[in-house]
Amino acid sequence: MLTKERLLILILFIGLALSSGCTYLIGPEEGGVTSPAGSTTPYVVFTNPSNGMANVQRTGSFMVQAEFSMEMNPGSVNFMMITGGAPVSGSIYWVGYKMLQFIPHTILMPNTTYECTITAGRSSSGFPLTPLPLTWKFTTGF
Repeated sequence: MLTKERLLILILFIGLALSSGCTYLIGPEEGGVTSPAGSTTPYVVFTNPSNGMANVQRTGSFMVQAEFSMEMNPGSVNFMMITGGAPVSGSIYWVGYKMLQFIPHTILMPNTTYECTITAGRSSSGFPLTPLPLTWKFTTGF
């Protein structure tokens, strides 16, 4: 049964996904592999911004998001965002244990390509995230 809090998060999440250009990275939609029922292997379900997205908003409420197929051990997930080889400073937050959010400490540069990478992660049950590393890129607007 869904609690009011989980239902509200689900509704907000669906609205964000429908309006933000999210993409599935590892699902059947793109020819990837779907874990069988009862599988213990976690994978990234979608990212926001999506891979290859252009004219991404760089101010205001900008954040990078990655949703996982199952609850993760937050301390095991290694996420970084870089541009021009330099890391982007920011803070990582978790919505429950399935959604990672990265909020940069500064406004992103205009018309710039950013690369996000997850290099490690384990589910709350200890199973490794696959495939790794997982990288996606997006470009900001003006």
